[in-house]
Amino acid sequence: MSRQQTTDLIEITQTNAICIRDIISQGGVRRFHRHVIEAECSDEHPLAHAIRDVLPMVDPRDFSRMTDGVKVYQDFIRVQVRSGFVRVDDCTYVVEDGQVVVDEITARRVIYPGDDYSGEKVKVRKVCEIVHTQEAIDNYATIKAADAAAEAKRVDEQDAVLAQAAEEFKQAVADEVARQLA
Repeated sequence: MSRQQTTDLIEITQTNAICIRDIISQGGVRRFHRHVIEAECSDEHPLAHAIRDVLPMVDPRDFSRMTDGVKVYQDFIRVQVRSGFVRVDDCTYVVEDGQVVVDEITARRVIYPGDDYSGEKVKVRKVCEIVHTQEAIDNYATIKAADAAAEAKRVDEQDAVLAQAAEEFKQAVADEVARQLA
């Protein structure tokens, strides 16, 4: 029984911890495996290591010492490895007396290969610079073109079916009128 393992998703937390989700297929069964990569691991996905190189780990205690007020962090950045999509979840934290009293996802967006990400925060820009290679941009453009062609074909086929149905209906009405006049 052959075993195939592919990296599907890379997640970056607010502390820059990186978690990889692999899809493992064996004997017709697919399962997911998640693991956190360590800085010294050499056999992990090269994309995850490139991200690790530009986003050093942040001490989680830095977040427990937040000053009072409202803070917005990119709580999770998810990279779809095959498509090159980067999804960003902004999380708003309200801190009172040094304690987080509210934490909620307030915005979620996807940055596609080729999109302008210059207005994003530094962390998001760094991830996009790594993920959105020219190859990823070209692959996404190919996917978009294929999707557009498939949609155009589907619309043309639907239009042809509707036109034929309209002709059949027109003929049926004409036949019924002729029958009633006869």
